[in-house]
Amino acid sequence: MKLIMNADDFGLTEGVNQAIIQCLQAGIVQSTTLMVNQPGTLDAIARMKKGECGDADVGLHITLTSGKPVLEPEKVRSLVDNNGSFLKKA
Repeated sequence: MKLIMNADDFGLTEGVNQAIIQCLQAGIVQSTTLMVNQPGTLDAIARMKKGECGDADVGLHITLTSGKPVLEPEKVRSLVDNNGSFLKKA
């Protein structure tokens, strides 16, 4: 049996990104998943490009309840409110 520790929410904020990078570099986690519509997304991508994630796997964290879609709101009208943000959970 193999245990894989994944750090969720890469890209959420720069602080979260830093913590995930530290965990990857220390070997605490082996992979992370990138949220592409959050305030720290560009920082996370820059850190990946600089090699800070080492050889860790980076997957996609699909986000349908936080932030705004990467597409224009008109293309996903059923998923967003009048401000173009994803609908909140009920």
